[in-house]
Amino acid sequence: MEIYQSEQEQAEALKQWWRENTRVVIGVVVIGLGAAFAVWTWRDYHKTQAEKAAVEYGQLVVEVKRGAAKEGFERGVRIMGEFSGTPYAVLAALANARLALDNGDVAAARTQLEWALAHARETSLQQLARLRLARVMLEQGEAQAAFKLMSGAEAGGYSAEYVEVQGDIHLALKQPGSARSAWLRALQAVPAGTDKAALLQMKLDDLGAVNTSAPSTAPSTASATAPAKP
Repeated sequence: MEIYQSEQEQAEALKQWWRENTRVVIGVVVIGLGAAFAVWTWRDYHKTQAEKAAVEYGQLVVEVKRGAAKEGFERGVRIMGEFSGTPYAVLAALANARLALDNGDVAAARTQLEWALAHARETSLQQLARLRLARVMLEQGEAQAAFKLMSGAEAGGYSAEYVEVQGDIHLALKQPGSARSAWLRALQAVPAGTDKAALLQMKLDDLGAVNTSAPSTAPSTASATAPAKP
């Protein structure tokens, strides 16, 4: 770096630098202000979108509660289209899947759940969408697809539900021993005396005694039967 010998030389050098770089400096400032404005605008836009989506989703819940399934489903589709970047769009897809199942349309429910899983950014919503999608796949007789979907998936707060579905998958794959093991773990994870505990006990009773030592011809599901982390 050049060393200036006097304050006058430093002043002259500064003036010369400014003459040569004025446009560059102004451009950088303008770009910086523009970027900051863009960030502020983006944040404000997404906040507004989330607020609008929350209102729309609230209306969807009201419609579902009063039995207006058709209106609720249509509002859910609208939320998914207009507010796809918000969690409310995923919640709307989950609600629509429930409405479709109540109407006996399993294929439509699957479409909604696949959309929810693909668009969910929050881990808990991903886990819930995956769980429900696996159940729908089993309903459609696609145990292998359900097995693949659940393999290695983190259960989060749905540990008991995940293990139960894994047991259902094992049974569909003709692995009764593994199904029994999974359902027993699920039963231990839920409070005694609850409806869920009663359902799991019924599944175990229906399964009856099985020969867990018999070799299985179905594909290995070791990863699917591993206890989910709490």
